[in-house]
Amino acid sequence: GQENNVSAVGNYLKRLDVERSTYNTNTTGLLNLVYRINAKNKVSFVSNYIHTSEQDVRIFRGYMMDNAENGKGLIQRADNLNSKLWINQLFGEHQFGKDWTFNWGGAYNDMTSERPNRMQNTMTFDDSLQQYALVINSPADQHRYFDEMIEKNYLGNLSISKKWNDRLKLTLGADGQYKN
Repeated sequence: GQENNVSAVGNYLKRLDVERSTYNTNTTGLLNLVYRINAKNKVSFVSNYIHTSEQDVRIFRGYMMDNAENGKGLIQRADNLNSKLWINQLFGEHQFGKDWTFNWGGAYNDMTSERPNRMQNTMTFDDSLQQYALVINSPADQHRYFDEMIEKNYLGNLSISKKWNDRLKLTLGADGQYKN
């Protein structure tokens, strides 16, 4: 493919041919358990795990204004991203008599996303040396980048319901969440 960067007046800032290689994975698991204690009491557990990874390598060749005006510029960019999400939920439903229902639930969610190594090297071909040399005009030309995001959520809810007939039901409850 090709990637270009053009100024407001239409001049090319970069005009690069691109070779791209990508590799992606996705792994998912789901567990859903229900235990009926008796006709009026039930407990449920749901767990879901999702893992994705994305690797991307791009090699750009061509014209870069101020860096490779001879059309012999080279940019190597590599990126790797891993994401994990684990969701766990526990619920209960309990009936008292024929008019009262008590429901409760709790959840723990764990999300991690990390980019262990993103790097970019910008080079230009030096005709006098007959080899590529690193471009040092700006820190953005050569860089490495790391990031990590970790998020944990704790959630809960409680509710009690009183049913008088098919048209009248009152439910009182509370929900809460803590994010770390």
